[in-house]
Amino acid sequence: FRSTRGLLLVVRTIAETYGLARGARIAACLPLATSFGLSQNFLLPAYLHGHVGLLERFDHRSLLHLFAQGGYDYWPGTALMADLLVRAPLGEWPGRTPGICHISSGHVAEAVHRGFLERFGVPIRQSYGRTECSFITSDPAPVAEIRPETVGFPSPGVEIRCVETPEAAVPPGQPGRVWIRCPWHSEGYG
Repeated sequence: FRSTRGLLLVVRTIAETYGLARGARIAACLPLATSFGLSQNFLLPAYLHGHVGLLERFDHRSLLHLFAQGGYDYWPGTALMADLLVRAPLGEWPGRTPGICHISSGHVAEAVHRGFLERFGVPIRQSYGRTECSFITSDPAPVAEIRPETVGFPSPGVEIRCVETPEAAVPPGQPGRVWIRCPWHSEGYG
């Protein structure tokens, strides 16, 4: 299980990594069943004393309508959600996409990454996370430096090593296991 301390620490780290200020507005979609849902759609706006535009479920039309209302600073989504937003008909869409669109489910296809930027004028900030460890990598780079081929770099407070065991490094260029250490991982994980 995830400790309350761990959940609050990862939420604070997300806010600091992306420069989200007190009172930030979050465009969010249920469900809350995953770390992404609970941490970024519910706890993050509470931590920031902000506003959350919360949709009962993801539907591209509803999310585009929420974006069209304007004023959102952050949208946590998944690769599938980004893909659907890129392919959805816009018509005369007058909206403004949040300045930070964070995809927490790993890598999106390069065509989706480029299509999102072309369509909405905002790059996707990819990351890698797991329900057990949450915010493992992030990409807080300046907009011009965000690359579609990466899921970012170790988030603040996260240590990543490619080794056979935590004590035994593999030679450079050789495959190994990815070991992650972070202060907010699920209880019982080493």
